[in-house]
Amino acid sequence: MEEKNGSIVRFICIHTIEPKKYDTLCWKGNTTSLVIHGIAMTPAFRRKGIGHTLLTFAEMPAKKEDILFLKTDTYSDKPNRNALFVKTEVQKAGEMSFLGKPYPFFCYEKQLF
Repeated sequence: MEEKNGSIVRFICIHTIEPKKYDTLCWKGNTTSLVIHGIAMTPAFRRKGIGHTLLTFAEMPAKKEDILFLKTDTYSDKPNRNALFVKTEVQKAGEMSFLGKPYPFFCYEKQLF
C-alpha cells in the first residue's frame, strides 16, 4: 500500500493461496503460483502507469522464491482492469462464476521465467 497526502494511491494483496474455484480451470502453471487477490488504485492516480508498476512489484517475490507463475482474476464487468492485464501480457486462462455475480470472472496467468 502506498499513501500520498493522506490518500491511498495504490494497493495490492498477493500470496500463494488459490481460491478453490481455480481448481476448475486449466492453468498452464499447475505448480505453486503467486496469486493477486486484490489490486486497487485511487481514481485520481489512474492512467499513470501505477497498475503496471503494481504488477511488476507482484513479480518480484515470485522470482525471489522461484515461483514460475502469477495468477489473478477480475470481474468481466471491469474493462479497465481487464485491459491492464492484457496490456501487461498476462494471458487469459479461462472464466469462472463467482460470488453469485451475473457476469463471469476472467482468470489470468503469466509465466514469469
